[in-house]
Amino acid sequence: MPFLRRIPLILAVVLTGLLPLQNVLVQLLVQRVGLPAAVSLWKEGVAALLLVLLEGRIIWLNRQSKTKNFWSIAWPQVLAFSLIGLAVGQSLGRVTATSLAFGFRFELWFVLVLAIVLSWLQIEHLEAVRKVSRRIRQAVVYGFFLVALLSVGILLFGEGFLQSLGFGASTSEVITTSPLVNVIDGGGWNNFPRLGGGFSTPNHFAAYLLLSLPIFLQVSSRRLRWGLVGTAVVFIALSYARFAWLGLVFFALAYLRQKTTRAFWKRIWLGVTLFPVGLALFATLTPNLAEYEFLPTFLRKPSSSSLHHRHTMASLEVIQRSSPEILAFGYGLGSSGPASRYFDLDENPLHLRFNEVSYKWFLFEPDITIPENWYLQLILNGGLIYALGYIFLVAYPAYLFRDQPYVQAAYLALLLGNFLLHIFENQTVALYYSLLLVAAYPRLYKKQTLALAK
Repeated sequence: MPFLRRIPLILAVVLTGLLPLQNVLVQLLVQRVGLPAAVSLWKEGVAALLLVLLEGRIIWLNRQSKTKNFWSIAWPQVLAFSLIGLAVGQSLGRVTATSLAFGFRFELWFVLVLAIVLSWLQIEHLEAVRKVSRRIRQAVVYGFFLVALLSVGILLFGEGFLQSLGFGASTSEVITTSPLVNVIDGGGWNNFPRLGGGFSTPNHFAAYLLLSLPIFLQVSSRRLRWGLVGTAVVFIALSYARFAWLGLVFFALAYLRQKTTRAFWKRIWLGVTLFPVGLALFATLTPNLAEYEFLPTFLRKPSSSSLHHRHTMASLEVIQRSSPEILAFGYGLGSSGPASRYFDLDENPLHLRFNEVSYKWFLFEPDITIPENWYLQLILNGGLIYALGYIFLVAYPAYLFRDQPYVQAAYLALLLGNFLLHIFENQTVALYYSLLLVAAYPRLYKKQTLALAK
């Protein structure tokens, strides 16, 4: 492989292997060694260099190719840059520069990475994609070994082990602060500790595990394969991330799809697959869940899920009260969601107008800016047009890999989890969502080739 093509491979492997440990490394380097919090931006720096090199490769191959359709290659990037221009253009003069910067980091960086990876896959030579795919799968496995060791240390030694790594330390650098322990409900009907694997939250840890499962299932050694899968499933169970438990149901359905006849699968998939999706949508959009006894207890009683639900209800009310212009164009990038934590609430147009909604839904005043719903966050920040384009681009991989049930199961679980969470704000999850495309693409190409041959 030529030198210039080897550099992107090295960067991709470094990202894949170290991303699951990046929060631990940052805690250690900032809280214990004393380095500035900006060290947490290493992943954005590596990813930015990788994207520049991939974009250069796309331009070069497009000039050399005489058969590729330009728009079939470029449409993800055209859409991504349109979304970036739309969101930034609508936000200028309405939110602070800090809000704009953090809004881009937590929300728009994801679609930019995803779009460039999609375009690169469409034009790169298959043999080069195969090499990168193989190395990425290896990096996922090796990275998981380290995450598993860290998780075992957490289970055996608890808070003291995390504290020795810098977790829970008090610092003004809020970007690097992570709690010693997460519990299921924090005062609700139980307070079992949740396994976070060194991630900022157990939900992000569980999302990473779901995205890794399809790669573990491709490991050639049967003993290693089921060891990896079994460990990941146990960790998902101990994370108490209920969207991830539902994701395991999707994986079980994917297994049935692989092992049963097409006729049998067609008879059962609609009801079995759409029921949990319908239940999630019903729970998300229904104000008074306590009145519906058929719902699971964790949705009707005080719990972390019911807290996420109250955030969602408050955000829906904000959208309902908004003018048609605001509904179309949003309040400005970073005005809601995780990015809103990093600038003064008194400068946030959403908080200034609707802080009383927080009290109606038994939330603290600043919590009105946290929808706990990625899709509502997109509407609040950029409006309906922006949200629809964003959702289309992010959901497209689930359609693209519809013939790879395990990959599709991972994507669908994350898309569904974002109805009551903002999973994609975590950079590890967002980049893994994009890197899984590279890991799975050669198998997709093989199936397409076989279909054409028939």
